[in-house]
Amino acid sequence: MALNIYETATPTSAFSTESSFSNPIANSFDGSLGAIVEKKYYVRNDDADRSYSVITVQPIDSGDDLVDGSSGFSWKLYAGDIQPVSAQWETITAGAAISLSNITGDTTYLPFWVRMIVPANSEVNSYQSVVLRLSYTET
Repeated sequence: MALNIYETATPTSAFSTESSFSNPIANSFDGSLGAIVEKKYYVRNDDADRSYSVITVQPIDSGDDLVDGSSGFSWKLYAGDIQPVSAQWETITAGAAISLSNITGDTTYLPFWVRMIVPANSEVNSYQSVVLRLSYTET
């Protein structure tokens, strides 16, 4: 696959794909107090011979209610390089997809932000049910 999600704007920081868990997105939270973690990630085209349009990223949960905010847990996404302030995060729907710019035959890094919320008094657990789904059209 030529489009991947990266931890940093470097070619060696791609996260694992297709549930391989060789380099998954991993974060730790204080469940006693509750926590909010905001991270910048990138989508990158690693094949200069390919171009992509209609690029979207969406957090998908396979059943633990960790994405949409209904259980106090949530994942929100924001497209752009500058970290959103709290007022901007409040306007974003938990679990919603974001759209990114087209990539036309280069190795551009497209930045986006993820805000993960764990509510206070959460039990100790290890969750592997959330993925960031990358959808696109190869042109």
